[in-house]
Amino acid sequence: DIKIIWSHGGGTMPFLVERFIRMGKEARYKELMPQGFVAEARKFFYDTAQVLHGAPLLALKHLVPLVQICFGTDYPWRYSDECVNGLVGSGAFSAEELKAIDNNAAALFPRFR
Repeated sequence: DIKIIWSHGGGTMPFLVERFIRMGKEARYKELMPQGFVAEARKFFYDTAQVLHGAPLLALKHLVPLVQICFGTDYPWRYSDECVNGLVGSGAFSAEELKAIDNNAAALFPRFR
């Protein structure tokens, strides 16, 4: 029952996903990932800290459901206004999707609603 949030949009994982998919088919990993790598990647949550460009955001959006993408800032290295402006300006998400991203963490932390 542990929920894991990978920071920075999962790092390089969305870009290297084909390597992980291929690796997941190897005999030594098949038992650990019987449904494949993508099924495993979709079990986690990902924040948007330091991921403010359309390319990485679209890669992440293509890989995992929107409900698993949470707003993140990486404060104090980036301020929330920079992150909001970056997400809005990225063109990766509609206004409705941005609203969902802003609220997705509430499902993980209901006591902070």
